[in-house]
Formats: sequence, structure tokens, C-alpha cells
Amino acid sequence: MPKLELSGLIMQMKKETKINILRVFSLTLLFALITLGGLIYSSFKTETVLASNSSPVIEKSGYINYDGQQLKSINGRKVVLLFKANWCSSCTNLEQDILQNAQKIPSNLTILKIDYDKEFELRKLYKVNIQHTLVQIDNEGKAINITFAAPTLDKIIQDLK
Repeated sequence: MPKLELSGLIMQMKKETKINILRVFSLTLLFALITLGGLIYSSFKTETVLASNSSPVIEKSGYINYDGQQLKSINGRKVVLLFKANWCSSCTNLEQDILQNAQKIPSNLTILKIDYDKEFELRKLYKVNIQHTLVQIDNEGKAINITFAAPTLDKIIQDLK
């Protein structure tokens, strides 16, 4: 009788292993499809992000949330776009450093906090593929410096062009 119980146990373990492999495969496939869907969705967006004949001007220095209007006229300021995701721990650490050292932000610098998970048009425009990307732009909105995973506000200021 012990041999019969052992072989039954082995058969049960084989069935469970097959089921677990199928679950992992299904989840991997689902993740791949969701990722692919997001890429396809963002590639079909054709909205122009930077308008050429607009008047709102960035006049505020510091660390501010992007609202979709600030890039229309930069007015000679240094502007850095911080593509940040709420689920990104290194992004959160950088944001905490920026907030704790906000007095160090030069008066001619604005850091715009961009929601990595929502601003697909900006990500496409500046070819941002990972969160915690910083893009310094010139007066025309063209990227002049791209940094990945800057650890501190001091590093952002040091890397300014």
C-alpha cells in the first residue's frame, strides 16, 4: 500500500506542476499583451504637445506639477522635465530630496513633474522609455540634455546646460 500512495502523490505533484507552469505562462502572456497594447495606443496618439503660437509663460521657479500648458512658452528659463511614476522608489527618493532642498533650486530653473504613466505624448516626443528620466529643454522645447536616474537635486543642477 505505501507504494500505491507514493505513486498517487507523484502523479498529483506532476499535475500541480503543469498547472503552475500554465499559470505562469498565462500571466506572462497577459503582461506582454498589456504592454504591447500600451505601446500601440501611445503610437497612435497624434496630438501636438508643443503649440507654436501660444502665450502662457513659465515664470515660476521651483518644482511644480505639469498641467499641459507650461511648455507653450518657456521665456528664457531653464526647464527640466522629470518623468516620475508614483510606483518608482528612486523617483520618490529624488522627489523627497527636491522637496527637502527646494531652497537650492536656482531662480531661473523650473523642474516640471511629469506623470510617467499618463503623459504618453510627452514620452513619445522626448523618446522617454523609462521612468526617472530627466529632460532639459531649450526655449523651443527641444531636448538639450537627457539624464537617467539622477539621485539628487544637486546632480540635476550640476548637469544643467
